[in-house]
Amino acid sequence: MHPCPVNPEGIMQPRELIDQIYADYARGDIDAVLDKCDHRISFFMVADPKFSKYAGAAVDKHGFRERAAALHEDFEYLAVERIDTIAEGDRVVVRHEMHMRRRTSGIEFRMEVADFWTVRDGKAVELVEFYDTALAAQVL
Repeated sequence: MHPCPVNPEGIMQPRELIDQIYADYARGDIDAVLDKCDHRISFFMVADPKFSKYAGAAVDKHGFRERAAALHEDFEYLAVERIDTIAEGDRVVVRHEMHMRRRTSGIEFRMEVADFWTVRDGKAVELVEFYDTALAAQVL
């Protein structure tokens, strides 16, 4: 693996940072993911709480870790296919399709997701995620 581009101050560029976060997450290395996040990171899943138990905010690294652990308890991530990445300044938007399996029922499904990241001083500070809540409610 080649090193990620950095600016003259030694800080990884936002797009490369987010690409590395996805690579770390795909390997199941949540500690590596958290190393790339600010301690006050906020992770907000945009959904109606009536239809998704994951709706709302997880705040700071502890909350982010708990949310990731809960998702992994419910779902097995079989594949993630990147569709688009748009990066401008400190913002990175990633649209991807996730192929998942609900662990308790064995139901497999595909869901398109849009993640909106904000990066400051070489660390992820915010993730806002949009996903198909009707599909999530059906699977859950």
